[in-house]
Amino acid sequence: MTAFHKKYPLYLTPTTAVTAPKNTDPAYLPQYVDKLRDIDSLNHTQQIQTIYDAWLHGLTKTPFTQLANLSGEPAISLPTYVSKQKMPLGIQFEAAKGNDKLLLKVGAYFQSQHKFKLLDNYR
Repeated sequence: MTAFHKKYPLYLTPTTAVTAPKNTDPAYLPQYVDKLRDIDSLNHTQQIQTIYDAWLHGLTKTPFTQLANLSGEPAISLPTYVSKQKMPLGIQFEAAKGNDKLLLKVGAYFQSQHKFKLLDNYR
């Protein structure tokens, strides 16, 4: 990402692949909890597969946030859309390490231009 940010100061993606999931929709699949607790009893290949399977459900909804999580780069999610079902969807900007202020400026600009789309019950 360092090379990318030398040419491009910001990386833009959707925040999520779908509108916001319900609070009852788990990030990981509950049927894997026992396997995760006993992960030391599995061989390396089984450990990797168990982790992958357990978290796949949630990560398929949030694939774009993982790059910032893994790289340690700052990111900001901005609420820019509300679906017909009244569920939010946003965009995410990612910047180079140490460039947090740029993200805050981008967020302030979107807000000043009235580009935030908020759910009615949060206004």
